Formats: sequence, C-alpha cells, structure tokens
Amino acid sequence: METRLLGALVELHRRGTMRAVAEATGYGTSAVSAQLAALERDLGVDRFGDDGGALRFICASPLVLAIPTSRTAPGLIDSTQQFASVADLPWVVNSRGDDDGELVERVCAAAGVTPAIAHKVDSLQLILDFVAADLGIALVPASLTAREGVSFVPLSTDGPRRRMYAATRPGRQDWPASALVTQRVAAHALGIA
Repeated sequence: METRLLGALVELHRRGTMRAVAEATGYGTSAVSAQLAALERDLGVDRFGDDGGALRFICASPLVLAIPTSRTAPGLIDSTQQFASVADLPWVVNSRGDDDGELVERVCAAAGVTPAIAHKVDSLQLILDFVAADLGIALVPASLTAREGVSFVPLSTDGPRRRMYAATRPGRQDWPASALVTQRVAAHALGIA
C-alpha cells in the first residue's frame, strides 16, 4: 500500500467532503476520488464513496471484553499479560463483515496470542447470547447494556476503540435532521444518551 494514499483519507476525515479535500490540496475532486479508490482496493474495502458526499467523523467509543460470568477475569485489563490470560478462549465475532475478526486478530497479536474465532453471528445481542452461554468471548462497544451471564471487562485507556462515521449525500451534511441523527448516535455510542 502506498502511504501517500492515506493522506487523502486523513484529509477526508478532517474536512468531511472530497470537494473540501480537493480545494485544500490543490487536486481535482476526480484525483482525490482516484486516490481513495486506490486505497479502497489496497485495503479491500468499499467505504469512502465517490459521489462527493460527506464522510464525517462522529466519535470513537471504547470497546470492552465481554466474558461469561462463569469465567474468572480481572476487573480491568491494562497489560498484554492480562489480556493474553483470557485471549486464548474461543472468540465470537460479527458475521456482517471481516472488520470484527480482523480487530480481534490485531488485538490478540499485540498480546502474542492467535485467536480461535469459533462463532460468527449477525448481531451484537446474539454475540452476548453466545458469551452468556459460555461459547466464547468478544470485543463489544462499551455502550451496550450488560446482560445476565456476561461481564464487561474494560480495557486500558489506549485499548481498541470503535470509530463511527456518518456518510451523507452531497450538500446534506449540514441539514438539521442529519446533524440531529449524528449527534444522537454519538451520544448513545459514548454512553451519554
């Protein structure tokens, strides 16, 4: 992957639209779009859009380790050794994309563990059902409501975070309805709603 392509993504994150990136960098919007398309191909994702729409960062919320209450876990995981002590259990991840599985692999690799992804399911509530049934552990947003049979173990302050973006049609990013929805989503994700 060419690291220069990341610059276009960083600028898109900062400025919100491809048009604003083009104006700031001196490139045309088609050149910015081409850079993002190349980055999409390199990363194997299709997220940045090419219609001049706005991609606005909403928030980054912490993830916690969901572990069955039948298992012993520390109250806070703030070291790779503590994480490695539970990371060798089976894992449950979201099946709607490879992102969750890749995140688990990265977090485990940092602790020197190769995760055993045992189950892929299609909703966060179902993931918690699997955890409660002692079928595995999972990384989930801290904003979820804990349920019987599941303990949420916070990770260190520099632990993984869930980044959320709002994608809107060109010119719609400043509409009051769009602003209200993104504000409410951010408040919920950060646990302040």
